[in-house]
Amino acid sequence: MTSERSTGIAFAPPRRIHAHSFGVAFCYLLCIDHRVFRRVWG
Repeated sequence: MTSERSTGIAFAPPRRIHAHSFGVAFCYLLCIDHRVFRRVWG
């Protein structure tokens, strides 16, 4: 019961978590893209 409650609380705001993860992934991809561009274009 305790584990179920903790998981429920952890997944209470899925929208917020999704938006946060999306923003982090976007920034990470942008950073990687920049590095790749620099390597490709020298």
